[in-house]
Amino acid sequence: MGDLDRQNRKLYQAANNELRRLADETGEHVSLTVEEHGRAVIIATEEGDQAIPVHIFDGIPMNMHTAAPGKAILAFLPADRITEIIEQHGLKRRTKNTITDPDTLYEELEWIRENNYALDDEERLTGMRSLAVPVIDRDDRVRGSLTIYGPTNRIDDHLFHEEFVDLLLRSGNIVEVLMNYD
Repeated sequence: MGDLDRQNRKLYQAANNELRRLADETGEHVSLTVEEHGRAVIIATEEGDQAIPVHIFDGIPMNMHTAAPGKAILAFLPADRITEIIEQHGLKRRTKNTITDPDTLYEELEWIRENNYALDDEERLTGMRSLAVPVIDRDDRVRGSLTIYGPTNRIDDHLFHEEFVDLLLRSGNIVEVLMNYD
């Protein structure tokens, strides 16, 4: 547990300024998430000036398959750990868009690995979209994910598939460099 706490502190310190910058630049909620006991757990959040008051807060646990931050982490875990998490927590439906079929989830995880980001199009919360990138350490282990959340009426397809993806990929790279070489 002590090693995990040290890793999370180092990740948090590396991500802190990027979270604030992303919130300021996008106007939306942003978060830093880690995997704990097979669940995605937010360890830091920032709100932009346009963020709507949804219940995104530090310490909130989520099923990994229901939102972009969990899927971004899940995709980069070892295959046996992915299977263990699915067996332990199942693939419960949160909305009509939640992935509940294992084969569909595995296909999406492969797409995430190829593209280095994850999407959640109203899979956890109706009316909300999120995008996330994994944060990978120098030993090629996923340590967490950075995420932007916002309402579907503001996060249009251009932001969802292009502009916010570019912002997150840039921020993820900065966090990885700071975490790995600071």
